[in-house]
Amino acid sequence: MGRSRGGLTTKLHVACTDEHSSVALTLSEGQRHDSVPVPELITEASTAGKIMRVTADRAYDGDPTRKPLIDAGIEVVIPSPKNRKHPPGYSTELYKLRHKVENYFRKLFDFRRVATRYDKLARSYLAFVHLIASIVLLRSFR
Repeated sequence: MGRSRGGLTTKLHVACTDEHSSVALTLSEGQRHDSVPVPELITEASTAGKIMRVTADRAYDGDPTRKPLIDAGIEVVIPSPKNRKHPPGYSTELYKLRHKVENYFRKLFDFRRVATRYDKLARSYLAFVHLIASIVLLRSFR
């Protein structure tokens, strides 16, 4: 889900179905915890269809993130940090599929303007990321 890049401290959070298509994109400030924009991201992603599983890295772990997802019947595949006293289990086999999200970020960051965030305004940057996301999707049809 999240990645921080560029001179300005902005994190890009993405919900994707595979390494070519995203269903939700949002930004947060670089100093905010990664789990803060998750509810907004899940709400936006749910407009594209039923969410079956959320796979994310350790930065998104925490009971405030997990509980609403589990209550909604969504499978949570998020490893816990090493210092968590009672880590919940997760499927390591399903977690291996997270590389597709990393591949998606790599495709977005192939565009220098996304990787370095030249835009001064967050809404301009997010608009450009949406444009690049559509280009990434179109390139997958070759």
